[in-house]
Amino acid sequence: MTLATWDVVVVGAGPAGSLAACLLARTGATVLLVERQAFPRAKPCGGCLNAGAVRSLERAGLGDRVRALGARPIDAIELRFRGRGAELRLPAGLAVSRAALDAELAAAAVASGAVFAPETAALVAGDDGRGACREWRHVSLQPRVGPSSTVRTRVVLAADGLAASSLRECPETYSRPARRSRIGVGAVAPAGAVALAPGSITMAIGRQGYVGAVEVESGCVNVAAALAPGFLKAQGGPAAAITSVLAGAGVEFSPALADIDWAGTVPLTRRMSHPAARRLFVLGDAAGYVEPFTGEGIGWAFASAEAAVPLVRRAVASWDDGLEREWVEDSARRARTGQRWCRLVTRALRAPLLLTPGIALLRRQPGLAWPVLSHLAPRANDTPR
Repeated sequence: MTLATWDVVVVGAGPAGSLAACLLARTGATVLLVERQAFPRAKPCGGCLNAGAVRSLERAGLGDRVRALGARPIDAIELRFRGRGAELRLPAGLAVSRAALDAELAAAAVASGAVFAPETAALVAGDDGRGACREWRHVSLQPRVGPSSTVRTRVVLAADGLAASSLRECPETYSRPARRSRIGVGAVAPAGAVALAPGSITMAIGRQGYVGAVEVESGCVNVAAALAPGFLKAQGGPAAAITSVLAGAGVEFSPALADIDWAGTVPLTRRMSHPAARRLFVLGDAAGYVEPFTGEGIGWAFASAEAAVPLVRRAVASWDDGLEREWVEDSARRARTGQRWCRLVTRALRAPLLLTPGIALLRRQPGLAWPVLSHLAPRANDTPR
């Protein structure tokens, strides 16, 4: 039996996977984009695209497509802790639900020539590095309806999120969660569910986590939280935990939050020491993640997709083991420069003794936060390698 053959199989149609599929298809590569879930689908995510993410969209010619979804401009964040608040300016970004964003990016990939296979689970075969394995990588596909199949590809891009379930047979890419890592929880709530200022993110900070809320398309409110697992369990679930943090921070909300279907994640902060193998590159959240603050997660995902494109094109033309080392080194460099500031911010959010005087100071002198906030969307990512 002859296997279906592709230049690139991209596993995961989130921001990293769909943007990479779109850009690669434009080069003439044959691209299969595989997604486990049905589209459109909701994701527990803040729904914010920081300035770096917006620049990535503009470079790809997709900025207007995302704005046409009804994405809301954002340029401020209000920090709230124990009833005190400080409003800070942000580099201009956008807010849009992941259901709308991901569906649009997948559609852009298809319009560029990629083939999209939703509701299909993928499993990347292990690699012994001998014989035919040097020329191809095999991927098993199991659609929700229909028979399973196996395809072969010159390159696999694994971009299937924090759990990276497609890599179960690739132990060299094992991802390890950080100690005290928090759980992500999120949903899109009705308009007015959380008190918001137009164009601003409301960030409620508590001792056991934080909750962000922002207006997205159609006036709905995207709510996302990073919460300690023990706190989430003690409160009896996401709704009670989220409303507890909002109330403790002095943020008004409606009873509608109790009736929402919340989605959760595996532990957020995690590290993959070797996000590559023979003919396999791991990108986006699957390659490692730090608790985000104002849209950095999608920005990092886009940056990894852009960085992968030239490397994948070389790998399709002729594989060399040096490409694997190059991606590992490049991923480590981008993690150091792109996630360093976010680590500092999230550590500060876990220090309540510093938050009260800190918010009081920022309320009087909000400009003090600008150097840090501007570094969360660094321009260093503007020129992909």
